[in-house]
Amino acid sequence: MKLVATVFEVKIKLYNDGVAAPNFFAFYREKMGQFDLETLVMLDGNLPTATVTIVTEWAENHRDELWDAWESF
Repeated sequence: MKLVATVFEVKIKLYNDGVAAPNFFAFYREKMGQFDLETLVMLDGNLPTATVTIVTEWAENHRDELWDAWESF
């Protein structure tokens, strides 16, 4: 997984296996969330609601960076 950013204590990472739809992961302590890169909706995971909000807001403001990182795999 490629670390893209750290927002507060949340690590944003990408993993492109060439098969899955564009997505990214957010890790906060022992919790994880997988987010759709197009809709920014959490697809899977157990992140607290406040952390999901932080991740979603960050991703909205850095969408171009996320797409660039995704396409650079």
